[in-house]
Amino acid sequence: MRRAYSHNGNSALRKSWTCRLSCSDRVIGGRFLSASTPWSESSTWASPEGPTNAHVPCETHDALGVGHAYILLPQRRYDRLSLNRYELLHATPDLSLNRFDHPPHEVHHDPEMEVASHWAIAFVRAGSFDVVVDGARRRLSQGSVFLMRPGLEFRCQHGEACPTDVCVSIRFEQAAVSGMEATWVRAGWAARESATPRLAYVDRRMAGAAANGDQFEMERWALAALTALHADTGDPLSRGRYAARRADVDAVIASCRAIEMDPVSRRSVADRARDVGLTSTRLTHCFRRYVGASPHQYVLRWRLAVSTESLASGMSVSESCYRSGFENLSHYCRTFQRTFGIRASLWHTLPCREKRRKVQDLTERLI
Repeated sequence: MRRAYSHNGNSALRKSWTCRLSCSDRVIGGRFLSASTPWSESSTWASPEGPTNAHVPCETHDALGVGHAYILLPQRRYDRLSLNRYELLHATPDLSLNRFDHPPHEVHHDPEMEVASHWAIAFVRAGSFDVVVDGARRRLSQGSVFLMRPGLEFRCQHGEACPTDVCVSIRFEQAAVSGMEATWVRAGWAARESATPRLAYVDRRMAGAAANGDQFEMERWALAALTALHADTGDPLSRGRYAARRADVDAVIASCRAIEMDPVSRRSVADRARDVGLTSTRLTHCFRRYVGASPHQYVLRWRLAVSTESLASGMSVSESCYRSGFENLSHYCRTFQRTFGIRASLWHTLPCREKRRKVQDLTERLI
């Protein structure tokens, strides 16, 4: 299993230097030490703390013992050892998606204080723990969300010696949040027992993508989390305590997946609501709450996305219109130009990168 042990609050390890730690390894002075190798001050270390410490590929450690890794825990910040186990699920130049848990049957010691070094949105998938920010304590459990920003001081406290909590964290690079830094401040909270509606929806969609190992969908929903946070923090109604109803989220996700699989299908909102056991009014309300659009708008945007594929394959505008589920050519042309800023007849003239960007912008607005 390609996993690594790290210190609380650190960044994701690069795939090229994620190492295995054998059961015979031991800890000396806050450092992992291979049982087969004598420790010395000149030993090579790999640190997950970022560019301030050396990043050394795993191959460097082969001479020190195959399968063993040294990971330096930054003693300058903490005086007690704290272990997290994490797995890099997906990484791009803009973000990384990581799963955090704890080694089973390993005693965990919570550090006195931690300082975040990056922008991140973390979702609690299982277990529970307390987080203290600015003197305020919050109990986080499944469905909770934690926002981190550079310089944020916080403390995590676990009630058990061997914690069982599991978190999935999206770390954003500075370029990804450029111009949106104020979103974290505008939220008015760092830890929330219940995720805001759209974040709860994104969390569930991302969990499904991770379970299926779908790299494209993981990246899509990781980026959508940033859009969801920006949308929810801009809504004053989302600032209060709001517990997302699991049944409602399940119904919306089931309906969305049905639309995504067959956006061309001509089905009414009442038909789709009946499929998931809701009234049409309730389904429309849930779509607006969790997705930020009505069922009709969701279908319309997915049909537009399908039509771009038809146009890119060389079909005519009219053929793309009817094959993607639109019934009126004039309506299709107006909607296409209003959405993408270009006429459908000129879509083929755009560079491939620009086409992908426009379609991605469209799908990101679906949350």
